[in-house]
Parts: sequence; C-alpha cells; structure tokens
Amino acid sequence: MSVAFPTFGEHHSTKDFLIFFANIAAMPPRRLIPHATPILAAVLLLGCVERTITVTSDPPGSLVYLNDREIGRTPVTVPFLFYGKYDVRLEHEDYKPLWTQKEAVAPWWEAPGPDLIAEMIPNAKAPQNWHFVLEIAPLSDDRALIDRAMQLRAATAQPNK
Repeated sequence: MSVAFPTFGEHHSTKDFLIFFANIAAMPPRRLIPHATPILAAVLLLGCVERTITVTSDPPGSLVYLNDREIGRTPVTVPFLFYGKYDVRLEHEDYKPLWTQKEAVAPWWEAPGPDLIAEMIPNAKAPQNWHFVLEIAPLSDDRALIDRAMQLRAATAQPNK
C-alpha cells in the first residue's frame, strides 16, 4: 500500500486528507515505522529555548538573591522558566545592600504562535543580562558613637543616694 500525501498548492478536498489519514491508520505497524522514524527523530533532536538570567555587579562577588532564594555570587547565571518581575537583592561587605525589582522581558518570538517555532530551533537562547552598582556604605565614626553613648548615659543616670 503506497501512501502519498496530498501536495499543497493544488486544490484538495477535505475528503482527500481524510483518505490520506485513513490509509496511514490502516497501515500495519511494521510499515508505519519507516514513516514515523524520521518524524520521531526530528522531534527528539529539536531543541528548546534556553532561558537564563545573568547577574553582574560592581563590585563583583556580591551575594545575589532572586525572589529570596540565594543563587550565588556575581557574576552568576541561572536558568529561569517564567518571564515577569523578580525581586532582586544584592549584598556585599562594606556596601549598602540593594533591594530592587527587575523584569525578565520576553523577546517577540516568545509570543504565542512564534514560540512554537522558536521552541524547535536547536540551541535557541533567550538571555537576560542584569547589571547592578552597589553604593559604598558610609564608614561609621566610632568616636562620635562613643560620645553619643556617654551623653545618653549621663542623661539617664540617677544620682547616687
């Protein structure tokens, strides 16, 4: 039994396509394998989009949290599944901690429709690169702190009886 797919560009009725699929369904499994193998191989070899967030900072080596989950020290790259807003926190000794939100913005080809094709492209990537600059923490003036503590102690001290 030979099965020929109706070609596009010619006028075919729905009946032609139904006959084609009925012929495929009626094939014995041993004859179906040569037709299914290339399709199965193509599906298995197709890639999916690799979505990553890379966080860098000035100074490097800052500890990074995404949505209150520690992901490592900058520069760091992590995979992600969902586009949208992320809570970002960076900490580094001698620098003010930074709390902010950053949005992972989807590229146009991740919109419904084109995303089906994009998912089939091998080694497709959708990187998000975020860079943050931390501010140096003001140095504490130990002498001023001690003087203030002495003033408070003197103001609250009770006279000895």
